[in-house]
Amino acid sequence: MCGRTYIPLNWEDMSLDALLSHLHRAWRHDSATQSTIDALVYELSTHGLAALKRQNCRRRLADASTRQMRDVIRRLIGLRPNFPAVTDELLLKLGEQL
Repeated sequence: MCGRTYIPLNWEDMSLDALLSHLHRAWRHDSATQSTIDALVYELSTHGLAALKRQNCRRRLADASTRQMRDVIRRLIGLRPNFPAVTDELLLKLGEQL
């Protein structure tokens, strides 16, 4: 397994959905396409937490690797001054999925 840790340190505090999403991303050897990540950033920056309820957004999140999710969060932080939908709560929710 290349010394990679799949179980997050806070697994006991995670919801089952968040843990399964984390494990799904950790086990993936490939990543989502760049267009999928760009669509995810757009959807989250425009719709905020409400986007997390949409099936397309959940699918994109599930397809993203851990590295890509970190990039999504970094990009959203940079967009934050111009997109009020990017809230602390949204960023924390996304961080829970890492």
